[in-house]
Amino acid sequence: MENKIVDAVEETPTTPDEMAQNLKPIMQRFLTSYSEKDSKQSDEEWLKQRFKEELPEKSEEEIERMSKEVISEVQSFDSNLAGLNKVREAGGTSEEWLCNKLEDAAVGYSVTEFGQYLANVESTLAQNNQLLMEAVATKGGATSMNPNLDGFIAEQLHVNSFNANAALENQSYRAEVLVPEPGQAYGKNSMDILIRDGNKTLHQYQAKFGKDAQATAEMLRHGNYNNQRYLVPKGQAEALQEKFPTKSVSDHIGGTDRVSTKSQALSKEQVKKIQNRVQEKGTIVGQDWNSFTNRQLAMNIGKQAAVAGMGAAALGTGFHLAYKVFKGEEIKGSEVVQTALVTGADAGVKAATAGALKVGAEKGLIPLLTKGTPLGLITNIACVGIENAKVMYKLAKGEITGLQAADLMGRTTTSMVGGLVASGYGAGKGFAIGGVLGGPIGAIVGGIAGGAVSYMAGSAVGNMVYSGVKKVGSVAKSCASAAWSGIKSVGSGIFSGVGSVFSGIGNAVSSFGDWLFG
Repeated sequence: MENKIVDAVEETPTTPDEMAQNLKPIMQRFLTSYSEKDSKQSDEEWLKQRFKEELPEKSEEEIERMSKEVISEVQSFDSNLAGLNKVREAGGTSEEWLCNKLEDAAVGYSVTEFGQYLANVESTLAQNNQLLMEAVATKGGATSMNPNLDGFIAEQLHVNSFNANAALENQSYRAEVLVPEPGQAYGKNSMDILIRDGNKTLHQYQAKFGKDAQATAEMLRHGNYNNQRYLVPKGQAEALQEKFPTKSVSDHIGGTDRVSTKSQALSKEQVKKIQNRVQEKGTIVGQDWNSFTNRQLAMNIGKQAAVAGMGAAALGTGFHLAYKVFKGEEIKGSEVVQTALVTGADAGVKAATAGALKVGAEKGLIPLLTKGTPLGLITNIACVGIENAKVMYKLAKGEITGLQAADLMGRTTTSMVGGLVASGYGAGKGFAIGGVLGGPIGAIVGGIAGGAVSYMAGSAVGNMVYSGVKKVGSVAKSCASAAWSGIKSVGSGIFSGVGSVFSGIGNAVSSFGDWLFG
């Protein structure tokens, strides 16, 4: 009779603690099994056997493909990290290494396609960094501002995203927010946004952001907005079009027969959330990407990746969750796992960890890592988690400083980005790639995985790794905050600022942030 493995879980986990608790037995099964495997059996053959037991519903062909992909991705990750470390030891920078990697990956792309590809990756990184910085930053210095600031923010974000898209599509259209000259007031029924092609005005908009369609309709009825299109919150356009059948109503600017480029739709809730952040922490500075070359974009991606790695170190939430589920247990530990953490001969342990995370995702135990999440991305999460655990172990033993630990974690994320790019995770896969680039999903799940592996090496090793996590937090936070401030001041402003929260994968990652931190 087939021995079918069933993991006890009533629903998809709704809290980080439940996620860590439900992943624990899967991690233990995989790592224990790997520790006991016959030395003559290859890692790929072992993983194939393990997948068969854990996921009996999968076909032989799919099991074969999954096993090969995990082993290949681990090898690719290790090779990229070794290459980056070699460049750094020779005096080069992480940004230069990644830039060259990106340019190699551009072979076969048109200039426009490559620019769009870079923009997608860079905006995703910037978005994750913003969420991380918000999670670890100290609140304070809140400023009292206009309660209707969300409407002005919405206008600027629409213009920013439109201009970014136009530049990346090599279109000559440009949008702008119309504001009065200093000392002047807004005119009655004045336009909010224009789209031009050179000196020719193509479209003009009146923006109204009510809490619902009825509230927005009341705002629109109070003015005479002839020859203006209506720009309204996401989710309200259809209802408002019925109320104003003779007007053009949309939740974005552009996207018409005359102007193909369009902006990113924004809901009232999204913009209100940005307003709250702005009034607590500062202002939005918007720029466009007109002056950025592909190489400049690529260099900025390198900076973003390094910050993402340091931000993950500052957060440390995943390791803390692992500590909580293993706390108080006396674990003898596996010599195989301990050797992997201490000596670095860890390819097999990384493969086992990736396999465990894949099973967790297939069984619905990891929020936002769904069954459709590419296995290559899941494998990279596992690799980063284990590499970071090794860094924490060295820090706790006094072999490296806190600054060195933050730098090494930044390198880990940078090398991962290079590997994902080389593997073809590009434009169109922004959501998937965003999940692992140092953001909340990758940082938390990777931390749980790294922490679990640490404890499987024994209680002493696990506690030492967790000690390193606590030690590196303040140092990494300081490094990441300083680097992030520098990127925001000189980088690609559109997606490096608060507006980035809602480009591409914003809604998904933002909701995960609410699940995690709220």
